[in-house]
Amino acid sequence: MVLAAVQIETARGVIDAVVATPDAAVHGPGPYPGVVVLHDITGSGEDLRTHLERVAGWGMVAIGPDLFGSGRQITCIARAMRDLVRRSGPTLDDVTDTARWLREHRDCTGKIGVVGFCLGGGFALLSASQGFEVAAPFYGQIPLGQRQALHEACPVVASFGRRDVTLPAAGRRLSRALDEAEVAHDVVTYPCVGHSFANKIDLGAATPLLRITGFGYDEATAEHAWDRVRSYFAKYLQPDA
Repeated sequence: MVLAAVQIETARGVIDAVVATPDAAVHGPGPYPGVVVLHDITGSGEDLRTHLERVAGWGMVAIGPDLFGSGRQITCIARAMRDLVRRSGPTLDDVTDTARWLREHRDCTGKIGVVGFCLGGGFALLSASQGFEVAAPFYGQIPLGQRQALHEACPVVASFGRRDVTLPAAGRRLSRALDEAEVAHDVVTYPCVGHSFANKIDLGAATPLLRITGFGYDEATAEHAWDRVRSYFAKYLQPDA
């Protein structure tokens, strides 16, 4: 597996991204299916690289764009949240342009999926009707009143935690909306975890308090959720799918 920094031309300028390419000695010379991985609200960092490495280990080329760029994080978060509510704007453009870059890459078959966490999970859902073959949001949701965005969506494999105080009953609402839109889906709400159960993030002194409120990594649950994602992606990203 090879990690490389790249830059992508987008509607608002150049953004940074990291690409993980499968080991050709293990998976063959390619081309491979592609996956766009969207970071959570804490931004691009080591956690994102861990996810990219995992996906590349499946024999898929993965790319993680930096959706916040070099601006102040609080400003970038506010902009991204605004774009999520509006279902348009520079953040969604960045996702679209990253997908285009990956689809056209020499190591990619042109069939691509999207994974997203938290804020990135919301954008993964919004992008599910934008040319992806499959989407995997982790604790992400589309704002209320925006469910029409799920019509014509690709298949969705989604994961939530019942102890997530920020997204109460989000899994149930998403499953109902996907049923109404007649979109193939696998939505699971895990009973004993909360937000960020698949993210290894150190928030310093706030970490113990957040864990008490249900936030935090849970290895067993994360691995189960990733197994579901891998199976879904293998089904929908193969050349003959």
